[in-house]
Amino acid sequence: MSRSVLAILGAFLALDLLLVLLLVRRRAMRSARPKRDVFRALREVGVDAAQPTEVSYYLHFPTLRAAESASAQVAALRIDAPKLAVRIERAAMGTSWLCLVTTHAIPSERAIHAACTELGEVAAEYGGELDGWEVAVTW
Repeated sequence: MSRSVLAILGAFLALDLLLVLLLVRRRAMRSARPKRDVFRALREVGVDAAQPTEVSYYLHFPTLRAAESASAQVAALRIDAPKLAVRIERAAMGTSWLCLVTTHAIPSERAIHAACTELGEVAAEYGGELDGWEVAVTW
């Protein structure tokens, strides 16, 4: 095949992969709780769910003080992950504050459900909410 045909096929393949990733992310973000169809979709596109990857949780708070208080408590949680990073920043829209919690772990349904439960409780304690979660795709 010529280089131009291969380039076009490569572009279509990359676009197809991007659409699959967006679909998986949309399904995951629709609910703070993990759904089986998200994990099924990941398996269907060939994601290796046995490999550790980045898992992010999005907590939103009405004030910076609430986000800071919650982040201190989140950092002390014993979430099933070797490393936990917490970052606070202004939310992309509105006046709320985002507390982004990132782990590097095997994205099992059980582990994500447990983390969502704990993080949701902390968020509620400080007047916030767990807005969703996301898994970085590894092949």
